[in-house]
This record gives sequence, C-alpha cells and structure tokens, in this order.
Amino acid sequence: MSADAGGDPRDGGRTRRIVWVSVAVAALLVAASLVVPFLEDGETYEVAFGPGAADAADQGAVFEVLPHRRIGDVIWLELEPGDSLLVRNLDDEVHQVAGIAARPGESVLHTFRERGVFSDVCSLDVTVFVEVGRR
Repeated sequence: MSADAGGDPRDGGRTRRIVWVSVAVAALLVAASLVVPFLEDGETYEVAFGPGAADAADQGAVFEVLPHRRIGDVIWLELEPGDSLLVRNLDDEVHQVAGIAARPGESVLHTFRERGVFSDVCSLDVTVFVEVGRR
C-alpha cells in the first residue's frame, strides 16, 4: 500500500488506538462534568469545645451556631449533602459529635455526602442527631 492511499499499513493499529483513547478520554470528561456538581461542597459548620467545655453550665450552647432544633437534651443538626462539620477541640479532654472525635488541640472536618440520620451521645452527655438532607 502506498503512503498516498492511506498511509503506512503498520501505522493503522496505532491510529486506531489513538482514536479509541481520545474517545475514552472525551467520555470520561463528559461523565465527570455530570457527576462533579453532585460532589460540590456545601456549607461548613463549626462546633468548638472551649477550655472547660465539659463543665460549662449550658453544655448545649456549643451547638447554637449550627442549624438545629433542640428538644430537651436532644439536639438535631440539620445539614444538606455536601455540608461539612468541623469539630474544633480547645479543651483538654476528647470531645465528639456525631461520631466525629477530636482529641485535645485537634480539629476534625467531616463532609456528609449521603442523606440520612446519624446519631450518638456527644461528649457533653447530650444526644445529637445529624439529619442530612431533610431541609
């Protein structure tokens, strides 16, 4: 086969591979453009445990900065998928909220990607429910 009639026949496989790789890369880019909007981060909310937080008179006050409702000793944090919760511990004891534990001097960030209800008893002996995706 001459070069004028379609190029070197030994190059045919290489050209097909380049075309297939180009098509695969284009398909991945299209798929990523469809998925990325769902993975975008939402708001970041902070819970800060100051020095002596475990001895504070109103232990639920650390949650006042968050979208929440309170019924007695139960606190419902209301978040959306993609929202993050930053637990900042300035106390000398370990503190936890919704399963996120922070050692003294540590800050831990957790992003909630899925809808659902997550609960535990926080280190301040307050039951905390994190409800993701109800708003």
